[in-house]
Amino acid sequence: MGARVTRDGIDDHATTLSFCFEEPRATAVAAAVGVEVDEIDDERSGATVSREPAPQSDCDDHREVPTDGRDATEAAVPEAVVVRIAAGDLVALRASANTWTRLVGTAATVAETATEYAPGAGGR
Repeated sequence: MGARVTRDGIDDHATTLSFCFEEPRATAVAAAVGVEVDEIDDERSGATVSREPAPQSDCDDHREVPTDGRDATEAAVPEAVVVRIAAGDLVALRASANTWTRLVGTAATVAETATEYAPGAGGR
């Protein structure tokens, strides 16, 4: 999986999008959007999707506050679904960023809905 090289051999523009989720939702979202990498890449842009430990500063708002008496530092540390986008021009970069943001948002919504209807599935 890799971002494609543009027609002149150099990706002039790039960005990284990080989305924080608790496990197992991070795994489910990354798997759901990861299959789209080669499907929506084109000659102007490409992307990679990975799951990585999230720096606490990036995901502070997404840390679960324990309700069972544990200290907040013992709460589950979020994982990040990371989408790296490379593009030959700003229009392609913006379009790709919008597409990937919508894909991740949709996958997260589906995982949340699945958890509501099948709590034992854990968002998978």
